[in-house]
Amino acid sequence: MGAAGTIIGCDGVIVKRVPRSPGYPLFLMIDLFEIGPRSGTDAAYPKTAHIHRVRGWDAATGSSVGTS
Repeated sequence: MGAAGTIIGCDGVIVKRVPRSPGYPLFLMIDLFEIGPRSGTDAAYPKTAHIHRVRGWDAATGSSVGTS
């Protein structure tokens, strides 16, 4: 287990900090949600989004991992 724990952030803000981390590799899953009333027609679906950057790092070494 990593001594630094697991830290989850978004746009530079820490959202969740867990004092422990698993001893195995993790993977990232991103999900999008529509907030508010549905768009007017079914033709407006499916919605899409572009993810511009995802970054992971090893806090113990300070090195980036899995950057895309």
